[in-house]
Amino acid sequence: MSLEDLSRSFPEHSFTCHGPLSRCPELAEIGALANVESLAAVGSEAVTVSALPEGVDAEPGPTRPEVAVSLYHAGALLQFNDVHHDVPELARIARSIDADLGLPLGSTRVQVFASKVGRGASAHWDNDPVLTVQLRGAKEWRFVATAFVRDPLDNYVCGTEGTQFEGYHAGALPSAMPTDAERITLSPGSALFLPRGCLHQTESKEASLSIGFDFIMPSFADLVAAWLTRRLHANASWRRYAPSIPAIEHGAFDAFGAMKSELHAAVADLIADPHRLADEMDPPLSFGGPRVWRREAVPLALETRGRLPVLVVGSAGGGQSEIEITPEFVPLARWLLEQPDRLTAREARLQGASLSDAELATFVRALEAAGALTRAD
Repeated sequence: MSLEDLSRSFPEHSFTCHGPLSRCPELAEIGALANVESLAAVGSEAVTVSALPEGVDAEPGPTRPEVAVSLYHAGALLQFNDVHHDVPELARIARSIDADLGLPLGSTRVQVFASKVGRGASAHWDNDPVLTVQLRGAKEWRFVATAFVRDPLDNYVCGTEGTQFEGYHAGALPSAMPTDAERITLSPGSALFLPRGCLHQTESKEASLSIGFDFIMPSFADLVAAWLTRRLHANASWRRYAPSIPAIEHGAFDAFGAMKSELHAAVADLIADPHRLADEMDPPLSFGGPRVWRREAVPLALETRGRLPVLVVGSAGGGQSEIEITPEFVPLARWLLEQPDRLTAREARLQGASLSDAELATFVRALEAAGALTRAD
């Protein structure tokens, strides 16, 4: 799919695309090499075990990797969580997806699922969108493309009480997969995207290995709450610790009345100009949209002062600025020295794969302040 085609579906509408796994060479290589033993050996996260066969003396849920492997051979379904933390190739793929879709850095999480013939996940929905790619074997999916609960904040498994929805959903919840659910079989290279809240269940027709890309994205409520927090923290009264419950009972919360004017002012400003939500919350490499910087024609060098790497930025007038960096920034700095024309957000994310969103943003801002980069989009 082209990015334009994908953007018409993501993240609201389900879609399926088929083709050989070879069109995704990085995933093909992982699919050829990975097995439950190798995944358990490199993983630092607990493995989630489910679909336990009858007679197996174990509980579903997070399990030590070595125990999970034995349960897999007994017939359980395994979910290896956040494997991008342990497999650098998957970390780069996840960061590339963030960049292509214009998502906040770190939005894409990677899980790997392994199951034997006849095993699979029971009917449930997830509170995040997920793109699954089949690596080995064949797996049948049954799913309902329309969510029972619009944009749910919580996961749900059919047959459970679902009391977590009481705050925002009053209707009935499904007790089983509907008989008219769509049905599709994924083979190696097939991809299926489901928005959050889409009920689905799976069954492996062959021993199966698949990879799931989960997208952890902020809601409008998340953005507004974060923006208001930043705005209100500019006032000393709002930075105070909130009183404890006993103190509230003795009137300590009365001070909130005098603070309401600042809250009203912040909300009024946001309502009057909603664009400030993006303008003020948008670090250079974070929330979506094109990000391109032009390299200015100034000298740029990477030096070492003692044990500390320093990026030295010259100026047209002969002066210079020094940007102290840690060793984690060195690969990105060296790459930048070789780029004569421009820097893009996508390239920065890929070259600085070990850096956080905030660290990348700080690095770019420092180069802008020193005159080495100029925003070009």
